[in-house]
Amino acid sequence: MNEYIGIVIRNQNDKFLLCDGSFYIKTKLDSNRDIKNIIKTEIYNVLEKDIFKIRKIFEEKIIHIYEEITLYLVDVGVYTNDYDFMSIDKIVSEIINFDDKNFFNEYILKPEEYSNILSTTFTLLMLVITVNIFHLPQFIHNISSYTLSGFSLIFIYSIFNKYLKPKLIKYLSYFKFNVKIANYITSLLLVIYCIITLF
Repeated sequence: MNEYIGIVIRNQNDKFLLCDGSFYIKTKLDSNRDIKNIIKTEIYNVLEKDIFKIRKIFEEKIIHIYEEITLYLVDVGVYTNDYDFMSIDKIVSEIINFDDKNFFNEYILKPEEYSNILSTTFTLLMLVITVNIFHLPQFIHNISSYTLSGFSLIFIYSIFNKYLKPKLIKYLSYFKFNVKIANYITSLLLVIYCIITLF
């Protein structure tokens, strides 16, 4: 089976480059060349840019007939409208190959949706906790307590983003958790909390 790499190019606005009906640039793997040099050459050929950062190497591979493709997600800064960058939800409909579209849905689109849901839910939870804590008598007009709590929230959120969220995304992806249900639950909990606080 021939080995290829697929270069998924994302710009600073979190939009993906559409390449001939696909979300990646496919190039044959050359054992005599460094992966970074291969990626650098391909990006320069398409965007005339040689500055990029590899953000992720996908463990899962795309399997076509006689082809095995390992995908590399790379970030580049592109500040012109000369290229066909599309948002993550719009590029799906432009992907021609069925296997490519399934891969994009399962390993790029869904994790991004799960990430947004988890971030929103955690932010709401932290907001609820903060509001309730700051109403305690010992916090009223106490600047040092406010400052300490602020730094604590930033630290907790950083730990959540770096360690806990990636594991939760894998868990949700494994069980194929329904995004619409998650959004509904989050909205419902927010409404319930607002009603409770009013009374």
